[in-house]
Amino acid sequence: MENGTVEAPTLAEITKKLDKLIPEYNLPLPAFSAKKRAGKRLYDEARAGNVIQENKVMKVHSYEVMKYDFPLLQIKVYVGSGTYIRSIAYRLGQQLGM
Repeated sequence: MENGTVEAPTLAEITKKLDKLIPEYNLPLPAFSAKKRAGKRLYDEARAGNVIQENKVMKVHSYEVMKYDFPLLQIKVYVGSGTYIRSIAYRLGQQLGM
């Protein structure tokens, strides 16, 4: 990276990172999540000053790259219920250094 520009990752680099998500991975939940623990929402606990670190298993069955024209990537992802698609995109971006 020079002068704030980002080098475009190759499709091979992207698929290598996506392959690591199959069949499942642990996603750290945000402190202000609506997920319940012991009958209380995590965001209620966080507001009270009790930040709880919890993970959720995300199941990714498969994916298909539909189109790639850096910086845009369009994929079709087949996932289990409760999987956060935004989190997959965020994690992929982190792993690619973006």
